Amino acid sequence: MSTKRILVPDFSTGNRIMEFNHELMECESAILDFSGIGFAKPAGMVLLSQIIRNSVKAGKISGFEGASPYGYPANVGFFDGCLLNVPKHEAAGGETYLPLQCVDLEEWKISAVKGNIPFGELANQKVGRMAYLISRQARGDLFDLIKYCLREIVRNAMEHGDGKEMWLSGQYWPGNNEVELCIFDNGIGIRSSLAKNEKFSKVASDLDAIRLAILPSISGNRAYGSADEIDAEDGAGQWSNSGFGLYVTSQLSKNCGYFVIGSGDGYQQLSGVESKKGFFGLSGTYIAMHFNVAELGRTAARVDEVVKIGESFAKRHFASGAEVLASAASKILIQ
Repeated sequence: MSTKRILVPDFSTGNRIMEFNHELMECESAILDFSGIGFAKPAGMVLLSQIIRNSVKAGKISGFEGASPYGYPANVGFFDGCLLNVPKHEAAGGETYLPLQCVDLEEWKISAVKGNIPFGELANQKVGRMAYLISRQARGDLFDLIKYCLREIVRNAMEHGDGKEMWLSGQYWPGNNEVELCIFDNGIGIRSSLAKNEKFSKVASDLDAIRLAILPSISGNRAYGSADEIDAEDGAGQWSNSGFGLYVTSQLSKNCGYFVIGSGDGYQQLSGVESKKGFFGLSGTYIAMHFNVAELGRTAARVDEVVKIGESFAKRHFASGAEVLASAASKILIQ
């Protein structure tokens, strides 16, 4: 068996990370060189750790070098996420970051069922401390936006992904006025999730599924026509699914930074009025959000406007004239 030495890419080079994934998939055995990984960021750490983790499980990693136990990546759990034995200084939550960690989605779902509470409510409870660890605030625009985005993406994984695990990390850089959040679940992916809805069962590609998923009122579950239907059929009130979670979070992110979503063989990045697409190559669903904190106040104030635009769009294109309502949880930024 031939062994190839592969340089692990910088945490911030998205395209290079996917090329790295392809290299690992094609080789029989690899020695990983971590000497060039640079400054660790949540989006890169989550993605790289999943790629390397998959290769370790497949028996492809025969060794590694350049992985310092004293650096920030080790401190926040990156090498643990890679399933590589690198000593570290424990990071219980740090100053303004959430260490890379794994959530047992099945355990959370069982807890919600036993407690007779909707997944959305449980997600709301769980992400509060995460938002605090990242922002070091218990109120205000920064805390509220982090909590909102984490909650909507987490509940999306719980309600639609059918995965067992979810990996997540986040960080706030006060000096740069920036926040980055990232979540990866090992579920069935967006295309298969949407296919649960007969309306979207024949979506042609993963990229098409991604494009649909970030539109309003798109869901593997049905979109309801009235608040009465939500309460009567779901019994979940404000936590009912209305297909607006990814739409609202993507709009918030792209208006003050960027939003990246990848699933199967497709990914899409949104920033302002720009949109980029490319090859992804991992099962499950990956979502990264990067915000300019200086824009948060203005963005938070636009939530109602974003939802109204989405409702109008869905009414015209997806609901055959029926009134489309986003759930209260997607309309209100502060919970």
